[in-house]
Parts: sequence; structure tokens; C-alpha cells
Amino acid sequence: MKITHVIDTHVHADHYSGGRALAKKCGGAYCLHASNAGRVNFPFEPLKDGQRIDVGNVYIDVLHTPATPRIRSVCW
Repeated sequence: MKITHVIDTHVHADHYSGGRALAKKCGGAYCLHASNAGRVNFPFEPLKDGQRIDVGNVYIDVLHTPATPRIRSVCW
């Protein structure tokens, strides 16, 4: 099995995600919702609401579900 995408549902200052390190180690794309573009200072593959990601014999549908104006999240 090959990891092709590492997806974080959201980012904020009170927790650390190992997603970027995992993506780098396995060569997969590191993904966040596109609304995070102004909130982080590192590259990522932007995801958009309604986007479908093909990951072999299954797929992931991106559903943007913002909780508040300050917190962004992605669910699938």
C-alpha cells in the first residue's frame, strides 16, 4: 500500500499535527482546505468543497464544514 494523500481536517495553534512530516516521509500530498491559505506559512495541496480525491479503489469527497469564522475544518 502506498500513501498518496495526507489530509488534515483543520489547523490551529493549540495542537500539533504530524501530517506534514508523514507526507514528506511517504512522498504523498499534504492537503488542507483551501481556506487555510492565509493561515499557514507552508505549502499544501488545497482542497475545495465538493472535490473528489481518487485513492485507488475508493474515493474521498471533500465537504467543507466551517465551525466558526475563525476555525476551518474539512470532513469526509
